[in-house]
Amino acid sequence: QEKMLYYKKYRPLLIGVFGLVAMYMAVFLGSSIVQSSNNSRQAMIDIVAYYFPQTPWFGYGPGSFIKIIGSTYDFMMEYGTPLDSHGFVQKILLEDGLVGLFLFGIFLTWLFITLYRVQAEAVGDKQFIARCLLITVVGVYIFQLFSTSYFVSPVWMPVGVALAGSFLIKKRD
Repeated sequence: QEKMLYYKKYRPLLIGVFGLVAMYMAVFLGSSIVQSSNNSRQAMIDIVAYYFPQTPWFGYGPGSFIKIIGSTYDFMMEYGTPLDSHGFVQKILLEDGLVGLFLFGIFLTWLFITLYRVQAEAVGDKQFIARCLLITVVGVYIFQLFSTSYFVSPVWMPVGVALAGSFLIKKRD
């Protein structure tokens, strides 16, 4: 009962903050910067869709994404030098093919199942920490669907910390 009164007291503030954030995002998502990014993303997807059928199983090899996108004249003229993919799915498909995407999918499945099981079995503060670790890793990979830096430390550091933390929680239970 006391918690309900607490939430009712701050409901107008929460609604106001959510409304301001929603308005900001509506303006931001309609900006020319976001539109240009979306157009670039679509162009990269189109390029991957063109090249992928030529080597669908094993791709063109690690590191080939930037070379292939950079060698596409239309992309270079419209968007300049490519820096990286706008998502890990198209990058893995082009570089490592279906086999690479399948193996990466198996790894992500193992990772999420492992972290989920640890948080489901933990109790008290350990469960809260395990859930935070799981949410962090899920958030990292949701972000990677729209941007890619899956070979750099800001992606793998939280994964390593989450795995180490979850194994410590499991060991001490």
